[in-house]
Amino acid sequence: MKYLCFYPFLFAIAAGVFFVACSPTKKLDQAVTQRNANGRDVKLQYPQQFVATPANVNMVYDYEQVFSPAEVQKLDSLMHLFEQSNLIPIKIVTLGTDKVLPDNFEKNNKSLLKEWDALHGKAEKSMVISVSKSLNKVAIDCGNFVTRLLPRDQIDNIIASVFVPSFQNGLYYQGTWNGANALMDAIRKNISFNPQPVQK
Repeated sequence: MKYLCFYPFLFAIAAGVFFVACSPTKKLDQAVTQRNANGRDVKLQYPQQFVATPANVNMVYDYEQVFSPAEVQKLDSLMHLFEQSNLIPIKIVTLGTDKVLPDNFEKNNKSLLKEWDALHGKAEKSMVISVSKSLNKVAIDCGNFVTRLLPRDQIDNIIASVFVPSFQNGLYYQGTWNGANALMDAIRKNISFNPQPVQK
């Protein structure tokens, strides 16, 4: 009889341990820790991961009003489709002299890339294209992940051979559309020639 009374006691202890171990009140970032050189628990740092563009965030910002509303929609849809299939968000911005100074145009694009990348988890998979009709300029910057698929010399070649000729003829939408497609085609081509997934 005394052994039968002992079994409920063991069951109660086991249930208590199970409850503590599985308590839903403990947050994941508190439960998972690692020890530093002094043997103290420190918060585990998780690697940064790509975050898709939120549904309420546009990918085309026509501040200079270079495009028609329909053209903005077409470009925005193109950028969203490319992100869905390749996990590379491309932001297109048009800027006039009221938004940026000529000498600060390239630097401003790098700042826009930093903000855009932060929105996407700092995964360095983002790209920003700045276009200015009034300054007759175009700047393209991208994160390190993208430059492994699209080197700087290829970007500069697309700017010179696709964007600039159209812009010189006043065809800003056509130049932006063709230029963005040329960038995306180059990325797709380079992905297909890479047998291993490019990792951050």
